Amino acid sequence: MIEQGLIAKLNSSPAVQAITANGGWYEQLPTDAPMPNWSYMIVFANPVYGLQALSGLVSSMFQFDFYSENDNGVGTVNLGKAFKSVLDGFSGTLTDPDSTGVNSAFWVGEHDYPLDPARRTWRRMAEYRVLYWM
Repeated sequence: MIEQGLIAKLNSSPAVQAITANGGWYEQLPTDAPMPNWSYMIVFANPVYGLQALSGLVSSMFQFDFYSENDNGVGTVNLGKAFKSVLDGFSGTLTDPDSTGVNSAFWVGEHDYPLDPARRTWRRMAEYRVLYWM
């Protein structure tokens, strides 16, 4: 599964490890997750068709959400930069059980959210277009 491969790639990166040790929660963080941290979701995953048949290539959009607290959002910015250094322009084979081949991964954009006053957390969202082989 590509999700397992991307999580392993990101969590094993020295740039990401310097900020957080165990991110990669699906859709939302547990209430007791250490900060800063990150979650992900798949916005879409669609097969790519050729003129005569399915090519085996999947076009997907991954959304990564970065969270931090008590740092004026610095952790979210640093996680965003670390992810960009790992994923933007990546092409290769992931270490998931399927050895998923990634044709290309590119940063699409990001968005900052206001401070959540109830939880005292900052959040930045980044999207990546990932083309991979099924």
